[in-house]
Amino acid sequence: MPITIQPQTDKRISVEEFIDFVKREIDLETPESIATGAEMFYALAQDKDVVSEKLNARVVDYLSGGALMTNGPQSVVLGIGRGFFIRANIWLPLNSTTVLRSHEERLYSYGNTHDHNFSFMTVGYFGPGYTTDLYEYDVGTVKGHVGEVVDLKDLGRTDLPCGKVMVYREKCDVHTQYPPESLSISLNLMVTSPRSLAMDQYFFDAEKKCIIDMPEFASIHKRASIVALAGAVGNANTIEILESLLKAAPCRRVREAALDGLAKLPVAEEGDKARLFELAANDSDSLVRARAHIYLQGMN
Repeated sequence: MPITIQPQTDKRISVEEFIDFVKREIDLETPESIATGAEMFYALAQDKDVVSEKLNARVVDYLSGGALMTNGPQSVVLGIGRGFFIRANIWLPLNSTTVLRSHEERLYSYGNTHDHNFSFMTVGYFGPGYTTDLYEYDVGTVKGHVGEVVDLKDLGRTDLPCGKVMVYREKCDVHTQYPPESLSISLNLMVTSPRSLAMDQYFFDAEKKCIIDMPEFASIHKRASIVALAGAVGNANTIEILESLLKAAPCRRVREAALDGLAKLPVAEEGDKARLFELAANDSDSLVRARAHIYLQGMN
């Protein structure tokens, strides 16, 4: 279950002070260590001008020819440190118009039951905050294919009012967020470890307790989609690239995508495809092996 803290302090600190604190005091590899920063994170959230002032500065910089630092349409990056960044997330009630409602649900991930391939700490900053259903599961028992049944434990419902701090653990905690009653803002300390680049992220069906999809915005799935696309539009040189990925890519999703790319590659000879499918049929990962066997069966 996410670690939940309700700090009590009158201290107020700046983004820069919080970044310095994280660098000195926090081990970003462990959620328990991240949670020790809850009081300082709360102290940052006590500055009710921090989001507006940082957003003002970003807009002025952008108008002067700089880059607008955001982490999505509803996010504003407040500061960056090595292995982490701090952002403000803006949460809005859903529009009553049906067409816009569907778009906003996707934008804010409302109603999507999902995990994260990174740990993060969040604090309620402004407004009533969103409501969220909490779950957890043991990733060590999951292979990772769409349709797979998962032992998803229901931990109940909570919310994120001002001052409440929560630490979500990577590949363990799962939640479904629902829109707030009125405009709300949360601050997030986001961990950016290299490990997350090769770690899956899932969407779940909470009622059926199964994996239903993988979010395209996750780094691992972005990289895999480019590899698969290379097969659809590739040439003779693409065969060597896909073979190299099948042999040496450390990420199983990239190796799996290399198989998909090879299957689509119009210039690949049947002999080359069969050889590489056979190679992948002995891969160390069961997902890659299963995909290779499907393609081998299709050739028979």
